[in-house]
Amino acid sequence: MRLKTMSVSGFRGFSTAQDLDLEGDAVIIVGANGSGKTSFFDALLWVLAGKVPRLGEDDKSVVSQYSPTGEARVELVLAKADGSLLTVVRRFDGAMNLSLEVDGEPALRGPSAEARLLEELWPDATLASDPWEALSRALTRGVYLQQDLLREFLEADGDQGRFAVIGEIVGAGRVAELQRQLESGKASWTRSTTALTTDVEPMRSRRAALAQRLSRLTEISAEGSTLPEEWRSWVRRADGYIPLPDVSVDALDAARILDAALKELEALQLQEGRRVATLGQLLRHLAAPPRQAQEVEPLRQALAQAEEAAAASRARMQTGQEHMASERSRLVALRERTEEIRALAQLALRHLDERCPICDQKYDIDETRHRLEQILAGEPGQEPAVPTVDLVALTAEVERDERFVAEIAAGLRGAEQGNASREEWEKTLQRLVADVGLEGEDDLLRRATELHESLSGRQETLAALRREGEAFSLRLARAGEIAQRSELERELATLDAELGQRETELAARAATGELAGEILNALRDASSEIVAGELHRIEPLLQRIYATVDPHPAFRAVRFLTRIVRGRGRLWTSIDDLTANVSVEEPTTVLSSSQLNVLAVSVFLALNLGVETLPLNVVALDDPLQSLDDVNLLGLVDLLRRIKGRRQIIVSTHDARFGGLLARKLRPISTGDRARLIQLEGWTREGPVVEQEEIPVDPKPLRLVA
Repeated sequence: MRLKTMSVSGFRGFSTAQDLDLEGDAVIIVGANGSGKTSFFDALLWVLAGKVPRLGEDDKSVVSQYSPTGEARVELVLAKADGSLLTVVRRFDGAMNLSLEVDGEPALRGPSAEARLLEELWPDATLASDPWEALSRALTRGVYLQQDLLREFLEADGDQGRFAVIGEIVGAGRVAELQRQLESGKASWTRSTTALTTDVEPMRSRRAALAQRLSRLTEISAEGSTLPEEWRSWVRRADGYIPLPDVSVDALDAARILDAALKELEALQLQEGRRVATLGQLLRHLAAPPRQAQEVEPLRQALAQAEEAAAASRARMQTGQEHMASERSRLVALRERTEEIRALAQLALRHLDERCPICDQKYDIDETRHRLEQILAGEPGQEPAVPTVDLVALTAEVERDERFVAEIAAGLRGAEQGNASREEWEKTLQRLVADVGLEGEDDLLRRATELHESLSGRQETLAALRREGEAFSLRLARAGEIAQRSELERELATLDAELGQRETELAARAATGELAGEILNALRDASSEIVAGELHRIEPLLQRIYATVDPHPAFRAVRFLTRIVRGRGRLWTSIDDLTANVSVEEPTTVLSSSQLNVLAVSVFLALNLGVETLPLNVVALDDPLQSLDDVNLLGLVDLLRRIKGRRQIIVSTHDARFGGLLARKLRPISTGDRARLIQLEGWTREGPVVEQEEIPVDPKPLRLVA
C-alpha cells in the first residue's frame, strides 16, 4: 500500500489547508528548518495511528496555534496493490474523529472505521491489547525513521525493548503478547494459589486442634457423684453474699448462672477491698494525731507590742544618727572657716605695713602682728566640743527588740500551722469515717479495728468462693465438652472433607502451574525462534545495505544477536572486522556518531525491505542530512536509488543542494515512473508556501563531472 495524496489543515505547522500530491516512486521534500517538514511526517503518522509518540499523550498538541477553525484535520488517500483507493480522514476538535472510505463501499466512522483501518493496514494489530500502540510502533520502527529519534532506534529501547519491537514487526508480536498475558495470568493465578494455601493453613491448624481436643475428651472420665453435692454446698455458701437461684449442676443454664455469680462476687470483693483499704488508712490516720490547738490571739498581741518597741528603738537610733550627723556637719563648717581665717592671717602677715593695704588707715602694727600670729598658732579652746550619742547601745537595743519580734512571729507561725494541720487532720478523719460508715466519736479506734478485721475475713471468704466457683466453671466446661463430643466429631468430619477438597484443588493447581510453565517456556522459545529466524533471513539484506554505505574502514560486517535471559528475549547488533577476526557487541564503543546513525538507518532499511507485512510499502526519512556526514550520505542516496523500485521513498531535507542531488539520483528513468518535488518556503502564521512539481523523466545515466 502506497501514498497517493494528503490534505492537511490546522495541523501543527500547516495552519491553513494544503493539498499534497504524493503519487510517485520518490517524493522529495525540501524546506528550511522550521518550515514544516517534520509536521508533514507527523501528519502522516497521526492520520494512520491517531498519535505522535514524541509529542506525548496530549491530543491537543497536534492542533496548530493559528488554525482558523481550532481543528486539526488530515486526509490521506492510499493506493492498494489492486489499484483500489483507501481514504482516511482524521479530525480533532476537542474529540478524536475518524472516517474511512474504501472504493465502492459506504463510508465508515468511529469504531467501525478504526477496526477496518487496522484490518486494511496491519491485520496482526487487531489481536493486540493496544492495537494503535502496536500500529504506531510498527510505523515508527519499520516505515518512518524520525529525525530526532534516529539514534533511539538503536539505543533507547534497550536490548529487551528492541527484541519486543522487532518481534512485533516480524510477526511474533501476538506470541509475545500471549506470553505476557499468560505471565500476568500466571502471576494472578500464583497469588490466588498462595492465598488458597494461606487459607488452608488455618484449616489444618483447626483440624489438629479438634483432633487433639477429641483425644483429650476420650481420656476425660466422668466427674463422679461428688460434683452435684459440692455444687449445692457452694451455692448455699455463696447465697449468703449474693442472691442465687436453686438450680442443679446439670441444668442448661448452670454455666450462665455460675458466670454471672462469679462476676457479682468479683464486684463485691472489689467493693469490700476498697472498704478494707479505707479502714487501713483510717487506722493509720488515728495512729498519728496532731498536737492540740494553741491560742494565737495572745501571741498576736505580744507580737504587736514587740513590733511597737522595736519601732521605738529604731526611731531613737535614727534620731541619734541624725543628731551626730548634724554636729559633724557643723564641726566641718567651723574647721573650714578656721582654715580660711588662718590663710587670710598668713597673707596679712606678708603684707603688714604702717598703713592698711586695704583701707589705707593707720593701725597698731605690733598688736595686729601678735593677733595674726596667734591665729596661725591655733590656740587651744577655739573649737567647740561635739556632743556625743551612744549609737552602739542604741544599735544593740534595736537588734535585741528585732530578735524578740522574730521569735514571737516564729512562734505565731508555728501555732497557726499546727492549728491548720489539726483542722486538715479533722477533715480527713471525718471523710474517712464517712467513707467506712462509722458515725459517732465514741471509741472510734476500737470500732475501726474490729470492722477492719471483720471485712478482711469477709474478703478472704469471697476470694475463696471465687476460686471454688472458677474451679466449678472449669469442671462444668469439661463436662460440657464431653457432652459435645459427638458434635466435635461431626465438625471434624466436615473439616476433613473440606480440607481434602482444598488439598485436591491445590494439587491440581500445582499441576496447572507446571503446565503453564511449560507453555510459557514453549512460547518464549517460539517467540525467540520466530524473531531469530526472521532476523536470520533479513541479516544478508542488512549486510548488503551496510556494505553499500560502507561507514567504517575495518568493521564492515554486521549481525543481529538474540538471546533469552530470564524468560525475556534480547536483541542487539554486532559489528565485525572479519579480516582481523574482531567482533564488537556494543557498536557505540567504536563507531562515531555519524557511523552509528548509518548503522541505525541500515537496520531500519533492512527491516523495511525484509518484512513483507508492514502497514505501508513506504520508506520515510526525515532529513537524514542532519545525522550523516557527506560520505555516508552519498552511500545512502545510492542505496535509496537501488530500492526505489521496491518501496515508495519519501525523503525530506533542509539543504536545497542535497534536495537537487536527490532529485537527480531518484529521477524517473522510464515513462512508467514518477517522482515528485515538494518545496516548503516562507513559513508564516498561515503555514508554509507549498510549491509542487514533477521531476522530469531522464533515462540517461547520471555522470559526475570533475
